[in-house]
Amino acid sequence: MSEEHPDKSEFENRVILVVILTGFIGSVVLYFLKVPPIVMSIFLGSGISALVYRFLGGAAGASFVMGTLKLSGSIAVLLGSAYYINQQLERQLKPISKIEKVTFSPQKNTWIALDKSSGKAVEIKINETDQVITTPANSPFRNNPLKLHTNGEKIYISSEGDQGFFLGQISKSELKSLNLYNTIISTGNYVVTDRLEINKHANLTPLPFNMRTTAYANEYSEFQLLDRTSGEAIYSSQIYRRRFQLAQVGDKNYMIGVVEVNHSPKNPDDPNSREPYAKFVIAEIVAELK
Repeated sequence: MSEEHPDKSEFENRVILVVILTGFIGSVVLYFLKVPPIVMSIFLGSGISALVYRFLGGAAGASFVMGTLKLSGSIAVLLGSAYYINQQLERQLKPISKIEKVTFSPQKNTWIALDKSSGKAVEIKINETDQVITTPANSPFRNNPLKLHTNGEKIYISSEGDQGFFLGQISKSELKSLNLYNTIISTGNYVVTDRLEINKHANLTPLPFNMRTTAYANEYSEFQLLDRTSGEAIYSSQIYRRRFQLAQVGDKNYMIGVVEVNHSPKNPDDPNSREPYAKFVIAEIVAELK
């Protein structure tokens, strides 16, 4: 006769007890962790099969059949329990197919869903229900129109209409790089020239360049702005009669206009007659956002 070794029996009891506790407690923990049902069923099936094997009379005669696969004993209890529990858990954890009413916080009439690629308002369909949050007929974002509002150094971007709301804000310094402006001011740096005949030079201090007239024809006064150091032309244009134009020289803007002009040829019989001339005004201006 053989006698079971006491140390071996004690070790098996401990292992079985650990499996039972791990199976039952672990399945509960996994349930709250919302893992797939099959994982919980394996843990719970392991606990059940260990309990049956050790404390509920063994697993003699137990069998599990799936197609051509037939198992018996403790493994049959394990797989059979896991299979059955998995089916039950899937039914319990399956999303509800019909929800009568969905509530929102904050209330859905206080917000609009926007498509992040186009910025336009979109409808929302609640999955697993027949409910749809439609785009309001008078939504300010139906065609995505926007407006700018200034407040100090900030510019606010908002939708149009009575139901418009602010989307965000941007600083004036960030818009400056786009050369956007809504006001023009004078810096005080301006010069009014003498009556300049053709091919005459004019010193435009305190402006950073000089001027030279080049031709008068067809009521146009042609001129060039010259680099103060090299004397090279850095801007060339013409002005019709007593009009003006805006010019950008370097990183600054200037208004150039003709305030007095006479393109009639000199009359040798008239002592007061003189060569054709034009009188210019050049002023530095600053375009900015106010």
